Amino acid sequence: MAENKGALVRRTNTWVILSVTAAMAFAFTVASLAGVRWFITETPSMGTAGPVGSLVVSAPTPFDALRAGDVITFRPPTNPNEVYTHRISTRTASELTTRGDLNPTTDPWRLTQADIIGSSILLPGAGWLVEFLPYLAIASMIAVILRPQLSPPLRGPTWLICTFLALTAFLTVVRPIGQVELISATTTNTHTDAYIVSTSLLPINVQALPPAPEHNTSTLNNGQTAHLHAANTPNHHYNLHTTIALPPSGWALLLLLCSTCPLTCLNATRKLNNPMAT
Repeated sequence: MAENKGALVRRTNTWVILSVTAAMAFAFTVASLAGVRWFITETPSMGTAGPVGSLVVSAPTPFDALRAGDVITFRPPTNPNEVYTHRISTRTASELTTRGDLNPTTDPWRLTQADIIGSSILLPGAGWLVEFLPYLAIASMIAVILRPQLSPPLRGPTWLICTFLALTAFLTVVRPIGQVELISATTTNTHTDAYIVSTSLLPINVQALPPAPEHNTSTLNNGQTAHLHAANTPNHHYNLHTTIALPPSGWALLLLLCSTCPLTCLNATRKLNNPMAT
């Protein structure tokens, strides 16, 4: 009876996953046919409005409906192979200018209707999820191949183990956590001023080394900026040291998530060694 119930649960879960996948594929197809486009931000020029790893959803919009302050996605006339997402700075009846929220100056081009892909909404962090999906798909295929080869107690943790391995590979290759980008650096008689922006999915604490007497550390969320002071050295070299800056509740949640995989494996091993265990 227990095996029949387990098989029913697995079949139900499979159908739920397939149904959700089919519904998402249908929605994406319809949206694409309507002209909606998706992009992932790779530079921090939009600051906290669209930090690195944001999902950009762009839909066709009449030129007359665009206003200063709107966020748009476009191909610059100087290089149509590139795609930018910036905020409209000024506009006339037939042209408009743009600027990234962190950029000190307006972009050097003037855009017309032909250059614009559409008005856009920015979903911070969602782009990282999209980039993780191929890793998850590969892990799922591995799990499907391995499950029939394993004894019943070991089949349960297979999906979880493969998912954790996919997440580990993603964090190692893509490195969405703990990164900063240097915008500019200026040196005075006493210190080096490093103007930085966080590109980390999680909050981080950044410290300039060797530290100057003040303004040498800052805690940043993705897209936030800071000026850090590093003490001058003979060769003017300095480092930026980053650590994850989660509150106690965040660390507790992270510990809970990380413990699910080993605890599940231990439970499976217990059942394997003692088939009568419940």
